[in-house]
Amino acid sequence: MVHGAFRFFEHEHMFVDLGDRTTQMKDELRFAAPPPLLGIVIEPLLGNYLRKFLRERNRILKEVAESEEWRKYLPNS
Repeated sequence: MVHGAFRFFEHEHMFVDLGDRTTQMKDELRFAAPPPLLGIVIEPLLGNYLRKFLRERNRILKEVAESEEWRKYLPNS
């Protein structure tokens, strides 16, 4: 267990083979910010920030995966 500023934080990646050399990746993010009362105010703001962060990260991942750039991240590729 890793401890941090969140009451809980879960982040999962799901991959689905759509055929024709196409894969769909989905991020699922669940979190709660402490303390509970302050979390009510902070969570929507933090949620917006995290969604924006994940969209940008996923855009970059897609760009790398769909080019030859992915080769530099894997040994012997």
